[in-house]
Amino acid sequence: MNGKQEKLSLNDLCRELGLDQYIVVGLANAGLLGRINSDQTFSIEAIENFKKYGTQWDSIFPERRLPYDDFPAQGGWESNLVGTMVQIEVAVNDQFDTSDEVYLAQFYLKPNPNFPYDPDDFFSESGSSIILDKKAMVRIDDFPDLHVQLCPGPNGRLLLFSVLGTAQNHQSMMIRANDATNAVISNLTFASDSPIHVCQKFCIGLPSGKIFIEAHRRSKPVDIGSMSRQENLRLIQPKSIYSAGVSSNEASYQFLSFFRVAENLNDDIGKIKRLRKEVIRFPDQLMYGEYRDKKLSKAYQDFESLYRHRIAHGGETSKQKKSLSNADTDEYRKMTYAIPIIRYVARSYILYYEKFGHLLSGE
Repeated sequence: MNGKQEKLSLNDLCRELGLDQYIVVGLANAGLLGRINSDQTFSIEAIENFKKYGTQWDSIFPERRLPYDDFPAQGGWESNLVGTMVQIEVAVNDQFDTSDEVYLAQFYLKPNPNFPYDPDDFFSESGSSIILDKKAMVRIDDFPDLHVQLCPGPNGRLLLFSVLGTAQNHQSMMIRANDATNAVISNLTFASDSPIHVCQKFCIGLPSGKIFIEAHRRSKPVDIGSMSRQENLRLIQPKSIYSAGVSSNEASYQFLSFFRVAENLNDDIGKIKRLRKEVIRFPDQLMYGEYRDKKLSKAYQDFESLYRHRIAHGGETSKQKKSLSNADTDEYRKMTYAIPIIRYVARSYILYYEKFGHLLSGE
């Protein structure tokens, strides 16, 4: 590249990157190539950053945070069940109507403020303990058509997994890219014996440059002035387990923690229900899916055999299917969808005991 040159035209940029124009246009629309100058040229410095890091780490756009406190509610979903998935689409100009066939999925180990992210997610300041001075391609046998690239950050550590491929839509691309990335993360985590956590991920459609994001609904801010200052001794352990689930960023541990809360209180809740001659049901709302207006105990019973035993045990027996981990991508994904439901069960059991647990004192 000419050292005196400070900017590139679109045609020059395509030649420089060795990419088709429609892909370069999509990368530019998404912001991965830096700001587009008024004369439709690109900064060489930004292009060099993309070639080295696969993204832009310098702050070039206003910080974009996900609107967790203002996710719109749809009919039947008004109560915003904590942990449910929300899909967000970000586009520039008129790109909402552009159809895509190629997608680039990106998984960051440290938040990049140039792209939408959750400021409250867990992340390491260094991103990872993996030393990486230049991009590295990884081939995954189960996904031979995906181009998986490990990208360093300015700190010389692995900070980004970038996955390029074709797909029918962004949802199917994100599923496959996520599965491919999990395979690499599992191997790197074992090799380094240190955690690797993806704290920001999205999928970019090409050539549109649309950014597709999946986020989870969060709890509303709470005023602790209204909380009870007297702790119920019976609830210290289940609340401790619940806290571990909320504080974890690993889906299987989240599920197991919330299930353990329900497991811990299940017998006592059953006794209280019999004393009160009542059942506890899920709300009659769409977000609860197949458990809408069903007994909470049904989800507890279903999930015990579907997920609980398979997460907790590493082997296979005549009474259970094989153990469950993120290596079993389809089943693992179904388990993650069940987390908001079992979390609701756990929280409902704690609140129910707080309200009616005193009825057991006369036993």
